[in-house]
Amino acid sequence: MKARLLVTCGAALLAVALVSQLPINDEDGVTETLAESTIGDVEALKAQYERWAKNRSENGDSKTLAIGLGYSKALSAAFTRARGLARIDLLEGSVSVEVSGLDGDQAYDVWLIDNRPGAGHSVAPEPGDDMRRLGTLTPTDEGAELSTSLAQLDLQGFEIDLVAVGPGGQDVERAGLLFGSPTLFQKLFHHDRGGWYASLSRPASDPEATGPAPLDFLVPRALAQTAEVDLATLIRRGERLFFQETFGGNGRTCGTCHPAENNLTIDPAFIATLPANDPLFVAEFNPALKALERPKLMRELGLILENLDGFPLDPTNPEDDMFTMRGVPHTLALPTSLEPSDDGTSIPPNQRTGWSGDGAPGSGTLREFATGAVIQHFPRSLKRVRNVDFVLPTERQLLAMEAFQLSLGRQADIDLAVVEFLDDRVENGKVVFLNQTPNTPGMGQCNRCHGDAGANISFADLGNRNFNTGVEQLTDRTARQVAPDLLVPCDGGFGREKNDDPAICSRVSIELFGIGDGTFNTPSLIEAADTPPFFHNNSAATIEDAVLFYNGPEFNDSGIGQAIGGIRLTTTEILEVAAMLRVLNALENIGAAIASEKRAVASSILVGRGLLRAAIAENRDAIEVLRDSVLGRLHPDARDSLRLATLRLREAILATNSDARNRLILDAIANQDSARHDMVLMVPGPLG
Repeated sequence: MKARLLVTCGAALLAVALVSQLPINDEDGVTETLAESTIGDVEALKAQYERWAKNRSENGDSKTLAIGLGYSKALSAAFTRARGLARIDLLEGSVSVEVSGLDGDQAYDVWLIDNRPGAGHSVAPEPGDDMRRLGTLTPTDEGAELSTSLAQLDLQGFEIDLVAVGPGGQDVERAGLLFGSPTLFQKLFHHDRGGWYASLSRPASDPEATGPAPLDFLVPRALAQTAEVDLATLIRRGERLFFQETFGGNGRTCGTCHPAENNLTIDPAFIATLPANDPLFVAEFNPALKALERPKLMRELGLILENLDGFPLDPTNPEDDMFTMRGVPHTLALPTSLEPSDDGTSIPPNQRTGWSGDGAPGSGTLREFATGAVIQHFPRSLKRVRNVDFVLPTERQLLAMEAFQLSLGRQADIDLAVVEFLDDRVENGKVVFLNQTPNTPGMGQCNRCHGDAGANISFADLGNRNFNTGVEQLTDRTARQVAPDLLVPCDGGFGREKNDDPAICSRVSIELFGIGDGTFNTPSLIEAADTPPFFHNNSAATIEDAVLFYNGPEFNDSGIGQAIGGIRLTTTEILEVAAMLRVLNALENIGAAIASEKRAVASSILVGRGLLRAAIAENRDAIEVLRDSVLGRLHPDARDSLRLATLRLREAILATNSDARNRLILDAIANQDSARHDMVLMVPGPLG
């Protein structure tokens, strides 16, 4: 994929037009200026939240806030494998906490923490924050637990930002081990239901009584003080933070590795276009950060160094560094793959972010991924001292970045079985993808783990999960093959157990054992074709290579490969499955372009131009995805229609009045609809 000057991904990304500036107040009272337009889609986020809230109300306990507790790379005083779950009844004011894996000889306290805003404050527990001790965990056969009531505490004006567990009698800000936080959707849900709690809490003796719910302190101050949260402003703030905020570090931002102009990921071709002083290359021009990356592997394979299993005790000693090299996953369609984190039973990893599903690592939530990324990729030195080498995000910043990332791309999966592709080869690719009948030709079984070409498994109601697929057994185009002198260890995937099992890791030497259980998280496939390379180690260059892998011995000898009886496809079937994934990706591109164009119709001339440029880039991606199929260039008529749509959009950009522009946009949409209907009999809803 060649570099873009514009936003290019196939998931409703919209170009940033730095016009129509809007001043807002940040959490420290400083007025900042944000662009009116954003690549985030506020309507998409609203729709996703409404679905989430409806499901929560219908299938869950609406009065209970459930928060998973786990080790935090950013906040924990020491590593621990312990995990837990806190449940807070927002109506009755009762709290239950269950934890397993703690040292049984030590007493542990549970804390509620309200991160107070202001200069020098972050999401970490710090002097000046409101920290309330709930009580001490009582040992049980399964671990430890605490049941108590919030009535014991004066919580007027208090907001729960963190639940923490730490050694008894010690300051939680210095000795805390387990942490958990409400997610954005949880905070929105309970913000919206403040009046509901109040109505349920009216005493029977006085049914007309009014006033706040007993726990109105939980209304999230970081979101809004009004009845309706301004999600558009929250997304704009999150976008600015994602692409511009360095968090006091070495010059990198989240957008350094997730650039909007390259589908929110990086690859060797894109990296080759960057100037030598780009922050991505800070390890090459800053001596203090020489060991932060492995430049050869970054430039040749697009791999980034990760210390998922702990930072070295001696940052100056490379031999002490049990690092891992991983590709950069795009951040599109996240709501379709994040594990629910408030179902009352979820413990970390709650949302299964990252290649191994452990949130970089930690409790597994999107917000934990952000704090882990700051420590891993942003520091001024490898000592990684907080407030010296970096500053952690604040609660408000984390909520904003979470809102921004959740607003990108598809918000729901499709029903692949009802999609009728008009190219017989592509339709057969779908049949192979869905076929999981034993001992039948074309038994692709892809749909087992990538339900409807998404990230969730289809054979049980278990959502997004990890599997050992044998990718680490590959010997071609891997870090260890490209740079054997760097002694890159096996990537053990999820967890922190030493793993020298040759069935999981092909060891080069005894020193290169893996850390983890060998499993990796299941990614979505709809966005795959225009976001290469593939797998956590970037070992597959094209979507055809990625499908081919599942036909090989590495997968078929793996844990999941053996469990499903293996996959054995013909060369034609492999190419047909890849072609089907290319068409799905192109449909997503077109749907994203049309979404941009519809927003442009309702926008000013200046803002609309940015949105239309984004739509042009989406058209270009769709054309390339279809053109580059090894099976043969797919849907030439559709590609011609997309070129015509692009011409109309270029004319619309030059239009000087809204009426003329909008007529051209409608013409472009007609061309794009023609392209879509050249590919499928009906357009799947989330792609339409």
